Amino acid sequence: MRGDFDTLSPKLQERHLKNTKSLNKITVKVLDKYTTDQVKEVLQKLMNNEIFSLRITRPLFIEKIKMVAKFLREERGINLKK
Repeated sequence: MRGDFDTLSPKLQERHLKNTKSLNKITVKVLDKYTTDQVKEVLQKLMNNEIFSLRITRPLFIEKIKMVAKFLREERGINLKK
């Protein structure tokens, strides 16, 4: 299957593991400590990096983007669709 971890080259496997590790650090608890501008910056970086992400890592990027957008909407009262 294309995008399976075992079929990736060692370099891409390393990239996937690095991205996964850094994405797992993004939690609501961490976002609570940030200012609104910092949270928006995190969201922007996630969206920019998602474009170039590996197929296997993309679902985690999307999950984190949705989590940060929901955090902004519910905790900070910022609707990004406007």
